[in-house]
Amino acid sequence: MSLQQAKRLAEIREEIELASQKLNAVHTGFRKKINEEVVAGFSNYLGSNGFEVTKSAYGASATYKDLKVNLTLAKPEDVYMGAYHSFDISVQSKKYDVFIVAILAGGPERRAVRPADPVQILEQDLENLNASLNIQLHSYKFDCAQRGGNNRVQPIMKDTIEQVIDEFVR
Repeated sequence: MSLQQAKRLAEIREEIELASQKLNAVHTGFRKKINEEVVAGFSNYLGSNGFEVTKSAYGASATYKDLKVNLTLAKPEDVYMGAYHSFDISVQSKKYDVFIVAILAGGPERRAVRPADPVQILEQDLENLNASLNIQLHSYKFDCAQRGGNNRVQPIMKDTIEQVIDEFVR
């Protein structure tokens, strides 16, 4: 590797780091939006069904006589392996994990063949990162499957927070 090639690799890695930070901010914004919509849906649904709803910085809680339902949000900047985002619903102190499956639009198309040259590989990665900055949160669904010790559980997909609540409040 020549000195010029090594310098170019260092420059591209720096550009990739900056683009990665920008992309992380985009995804954090999507997660924040999801959190706001989930709390609003939770509050509206349970409030319209006679629950007393209290919002907090970390979610919301709803009470109807002796029935208690809590929503605990993950922070927008928290990222979990294998999940775009998540939150917990507790019904009478029994906790259920809900994973958010985000449907994103406008991302780059991935190339099937990667170049062999290290500079070209990083340049392609940088190009993909920059193209990813244009993604949009198209929609999202909720995976309500409880995984316990077996991660091969079939997903239980719900379209709305109302459906999620109904899944666990029986």
